[in-house]
Amino acid sequence: MLTADFADITGLDISLEGAEYSITSTGKGDKRTFYYQEEELDTQDLQQALENLTASSFTQESPSQKEEISLTVYLDNENYPSVQIQFYRYDGEQCLAVVDGQPVSLVSRTAVVDLIEAINAIIL
Repeated sequence: MLTADFADITGLDISLEGAEYSITSTGKGDKRTFYYQEEELDTQDLQQALENLTASSFTQESPSQKEEISLTVYLDNENYPSVQIQFYRYDGEQCLAVVDGQPVSLVSRTAVVDLIEAINAIIL
C-alpha cells in the first residue's frame, strides 16, 4: 500500500476516532529517530504494520462506510513529499484503501486493525 521505504518517512499525521496525532522525526534514513509528543519511539511495530498493508484486490469503488483511520505520511522525497492514505470499512474482512483521494484497493481488515493497534500503543 505504502510504496515508500520506511527510512524515507519523516513523519505521520494520524486521524483516528475523531482525534488527531502527529509523529515527528529527526535525522535521516536509517539514523532517523521518531517522536510522539517529544517522547522517543520504538517504531518496530508501526513499521511492520505499515509494511503488512497490501492490496488483496484493486477497485475504484467509492467508500460508503465509516473511516477507520487516515494517515498523511511525510516523505524525504522532493517529488512526492507526502501521501494521504485513508482506510474505510468495507465488510467484515476488508477495508477500502483511498490514496490521495482516489479509491485504490481492498486491504485485509486485520492488517488495518494491526496498524490501529500499533498506533494506539504509541499514543496511549
